[in-house]
Order: sequence, then structure tokens, then C-alpha cells
Amino acid sequence: MFVDFSSAFNTIIPQHLIEKLSLLGLNTSLCKWILDFLTGRPQSVQIGNSFSSTTTQSTGAPQGCVLSPLLFTLLTHDRAAMHSSNHIVKFTDDTAVVGEHRVTILPLSIDGFSVEIGKRTRFLGVHLVENFTWSLNTTSISKKAQQRLYFLRRLRKAHLPPPILTMFYRGTIESVLSSCITAWFGNCTVSDRKTLQRIISTYLQMQYYDYRPVALTSVVMKSFERLVLAYLKNITGPLLDPLQFGYRANRSVDDAVNMGLHFILQHLDKSGTYVRLLFMDFSSAFNTIIPTLLQTKLTQLSVPSSICQWITSFLTDRHQLVKLGKFKSNSRTTSTGAPQGCVLSPLLFSLYTNDCTSTDPSVKLLKFADDTTVIGLIQDGDEFAYRQEIEQLAAWCSLNNLELNTLKTVEMIVDFRRNTPAFPPLTIMNSTVPTVESFRFLGTTISQDLKWDTHIDSIIKKVQQRLYFLRQLRKFNLPQELLTHFYSAVIESVLCTSITVWFGSATKSDIRTLQRTVRTAERIIGAPLPTLQEPYTSRVRKRAQKITLDPSHPGHLLHDLLPSARIRRGIVSISF
Repeated sequence: MFVDFSSAFNTIIPQHLIEKLSLLGLNTSLCKWILDFLTGRPQSVQIGNSFSSTTTQSTGAPQGCVLSPLLFTLLTHDRAAMHSSNHIVKFTDDTAVVGEHRVTILPLSIDGFSVEIGKRTRFLGVHLVENFTWSLNTTSISKKAQQRLYFLRRLRKAHLPPPILTMFYRGTIESVLSSCITAWFGNCTVSDRKTLQRIISTYLQMQYYDYRPVALTSVVMKSFERLVLAYLKNITGPLLDPLQFGYRANRSVDDAVNMGLHFILQHLDKSGTYVRLLFMDFSSAFNTIIPTLLQTKLTQLSVPSSICQWITSFLTDRHQLVKLGKFKSNSRTTSTGAPQGCVLSPLLFSLYTNDCTSTDPSVKLLKFADDTTVIGLIQDGDEFAYRQEIEQLAAWCSLNNLELNTLKTVEMIVDFRRNTPAFPPLTIMNSTVPTVESFRFLGTTISQDLKWDTHIDSIIKKVQQRLYFLRQLRKFNLPQELLTHFYSAVIESVLCTSITVWFGSATKSDIRTLQRTVRTAERIIGAPLPTLQEPYTSRVRKRAQKITLDPSHPGHLLHDLLPSARIRRGIVSISF
């Protein structure tokens, strides 16, 4: 029963309040001061610049005063449930009586008034429904958030700086979203999916089977996901596989490639060694997650059961449709996979594959979300451990509903020995894995000879295409400042992609070729530009500093102190 008082603060009797304060142990002088504060108060009504005649008020606690809420709380302090099966919940003057009954519900009357029985009400800003669903809350939150987003867009058009926009978001939109978080997560379910989530299929490639379902979720849902994401990272961060580089703090694709090259080059320094690299590809990896299996794995990672149930509810019974222009297909429901485009999906997949690791020290398993690479460090032609790990990996994929794409899974062999023997082919699930001479791994082209000619050639081709647009902008007589910004955003970003991986090992001729493109841009702009050595040096220093300060990073132990104990030894084989 939700009780509402008529002008609760204005009906306080000061004498009754003082009696209760005395029973609570308040000293006499302070009680006398409060009594004097509440009695004989002059009061008038103001409308514009006009004032009514003043009257004297000696009952109630004035609303807007600092003391009034606490005084009302102390007045109702002795109002508690008489029976152990009943509970009285109070928030100043908002009161709810909760009674536990096992008999037929009968009409209730108080002081001769019949109490109305309703199916829903709004209590302390939260919509409560008799079946304890939260669709009304999510709908109202979504409407309020959309209304406030309108003002945020208007402020953005007024060119307000980002810090002010962020303060506006936290003060208006974020406060609306946080109003029902406790109630929603307390139920451990995701409600009103039409308001919170909609999934469409997005065209990615030239074939019909390359349509990918991308979730278009609302602002409300993304905000809730970010809250769960931060909570999951705090719990599962120390338990994640150290060789999982995807979507983690202080991890990047450059770190994954650098660590892989370090394992390879360090092993090849020994005699009679070679390396086999298996670049694995999963068929629709995110879409094959089994929610119940994921819940079991989250429980093993010490995630609370309420969060596990909420995530399972989030992944099941999702509505999905196909949109092509203005046309939409009928909606269907799916209960497998993590929707691509959602905030939680990458971390959920990383947690789903967290137990997929290598048990042999001669085999390294590098992961960046769903991109998985097996590095076999082979000594004296013994490939038993390498092939056994691949068999176990294939068996693990079968148990966890992940399907290997044998058409895109390839292998590369790095062998610098003079007499190279014929290598036996690798077979996975009765399919022979093809061997390649180069492969694009996380945006960096790695060749069989570990040289960077192929990668640098691809960079130069991209830069030449972008220099055409720089020349066109120069013809329109754009100022040098705008041309320099265009160079930094469009051309230099391509030149410096993964520069910490390949620049330190590139040949002088390759560096001269890259530097010629920079000089060409200088002539077009008519202003000096920084050489590639400058961003390379600054990025290497920043990465090395962050790695040395992060003990959980797999490259942390590789930056040890020199005997002088003043300078750290960097990785010799790669350019950290």
C-alpha cells in the first residue's frame, strides 16, 4: 500500500515534535530553539512584484529550509510495523506498507475510506507494475533521454566546447538514465526490447552471405551496457588471458603484432629452428555464442549471479529484421550470439574464449577478439606439440559452437635455414590448410622473410591516392593551415599506422621512399612537415612507458633494467 499525506510538512505540530526530540535525547536548549524556529513564523505570498498581507504560522515545518526534511523524519521515527511479517518503507513523506499474506485478498479501508486497488503506480520515480516488469520505466526513460538529446544537439550546433557538452550530458541525460538502474538490474532481465534494442542486417561485402546483423540500440540501452561493461572489467580484468589484446586497457594491435614478432625472432636466434604460424578465421564468431554456456563461464570468473542472469536475458529473445532502403522484413527472434555493434559484445566474446589457451610453452596463442593466431616454435623438426595444440583447439571450437572457416584459415612458415626441407601439410577437420608467403595480420602485412617491402608498398599506394585530393584542395586555394590539418588527418595517419611495428626494422631505401612522399606533400602545401622519425620516436617512448607501468602487460617483463639500474633494456628483436 502506497500512502500519500496531504501537505505532510505543513501539518507538523511543534509541541509533538519537541516531545519526540526529547525522547531521542536532544538537549533542552536545542529543543527550545527548534520550537522557537517553528512557531510565530511570518508568511506572505509573492506574485511577481506584489506581496500579500503577512500572516503568522505556528504549525508545520517550512518547505525549502535545511532542517525541515530531518525534522519530519524524526517526527515519524517511531512509526514502524507492529507485525514481523509487515514492513514500512519511508523516504521522508513517501511511505509504503508491505504486508505478506497467504489468504484471499480482501478490500481494505482506512478511516472509513476504501483503498483503491491499482495495477501500477509510480513510487520514488520508479514505475511499479503488479507483474514486476519494467517496460513503463524504460519507455519513460527513453522519452526523457530523447527530449534532452534535442537540447544537446542544439548546444552542439552552437559550437560549445566538448567539456561543457559533457557536463550537460552528465547533469541531464545521465541523471535520467541512472534513476531506474537499481530496479532494472534487480529484476535481472532486459525488458521492452522494442524500445531498447533493434537489430538490422548491414551489407559488408559483395556476396549475399556477407550480410552481418548489426544492433541499433537506443541511448538508454547503450548507457546500461556501459555500466555493466565497467563492472565486468573490474571483476574479470585480472583473470583474462594475458595474450588476449582485444578491447582491453593499454592493449592494441601493435602490441599483439610486436609480441608475436618477439616470440618468432627470439626463437629463430637458436640453431635448427623454424616457426609455423596458423592464422585462424571463425565463421560469424560473435553470432555463435551460446548464452547458457557463456553464463557458466562467467560464473567461473566470479561474476555475480544477478549480472549473469541479466546478460543471459540480454542475449536471448532478441528481435531481428532486415532493412533495405525504406523496406523492412518481418521481425524474427534469435537467442544465440552476441549482437554486433553493442557495447558489451567484444568483452563477452573475450570472456567466452578466455579458457581457450595453449598448454605447451612452445606454442603461443595470440588473440585479438575473434582474430586468433597460433605460433608454433619448432625445434629440430619436432612438430608434435604444435599439431596437438591445433587438434585441441579444433575440439574446443566444436564444444563451444565455434566453427572454423577453413577457406580463410591459412598457414605461413618462417624458416631461415640454408637447407629447407619439405614441410608436411597441416590438416584441420579433414581440410588441408593452404600455405601463403604473406598475410595481413591485424592491419600489418607480415611476409615469410619477415621483411616489410610488401607492407610499405601498400602504404605508399594508399598515400599516392590521398595526395591527389591534397593537390585538388591546393587548386581551390585553401590556406596552408587547413592543408596541414588535412595531411595530418588523411595522409600522415596512413603513414604512421602501426609505425612502432615496422619502422625500426625497415631498410634505408624503404624509409627514403616513404620520406619522398612526405616531401611531395611539403611541396604541395608549401610548408615544412615533420619527418617519420619524429612520430616513431614519440610513440615508441609512450608505449614503452605505459608498458613498464603495467605489470599485467605481457611485454612488461621484457623491459628490464640494465646493470646500471638507470635505463631499461628494450626488446631487441622488435621496436617497442
